[in-house]
Amino acid sequence: MLFSVIIPTCNRNDLLEKCLHNLAPEFQTFDVSDFEVIVTDDSSTGDAKQLIVRMFPWVKWVEGPQKGPAANRNNGARHGTGKWLLFIDDDCAPEKDILNEYKDAIGQHPGCLAFEGAILPDDWEMLKKDMTECPVNTEGGYFWSANVCIETETFKRIDGFDENFLIAAQEDQDIFIRLKELTQVKFFK
Repeated sequence: MLFSVIIPTCNRNDLLEKCLHNLAPEFQTFDVSDFEVIVTDDSSTGDAKQLIVRMFPWVKWVEGPQKGPAANRNNGARHGTGKWLLFIDDDCAPEKDILNEYKDAIGQHPGCLAFEGAILPDDWEMLKKDMTECPVNTEGGYFWSANVCIETETFKRIDGFDENFLIAAQEDQDIFIRLKELTQVKFFK
């Protein structure tokens, strides 16, 4: 399997549902046998599990550790079987060719072990708010964890996201710095 798509979530089923619709095998232009989707759910209620069972039986649900976003991403990664880990936030709406785009980028840069993809708001008014509400990335160099892809063995070698970051703040910049010590990080739109 080429990709394990990891989606951390916590009490945002409305957003998660939209994200999963965009990753559905019938929506994606990628071979369904070459990717899996794992939702790691940090809620205490397990509501995402019910949503997945009801509407997305092709998605694997795993219980999150309830120790913040970094730990939740690592938890999803531990359940992945793909050669590459693609991290997508639950409030993102992935394009139908996102997996092909990453596959092409990997093929064009065979020595590269990490990639970042573009992040664009669906409501440009969000740019007037705090960037944590919508971390825009149109030219690269940010490595916002809402849309990044890391080779699995490299992710393991650097021990994934630092779980000392208990809130969504700087854990993606920390892993970016550690990755750049090992590999170039390529951006694509």
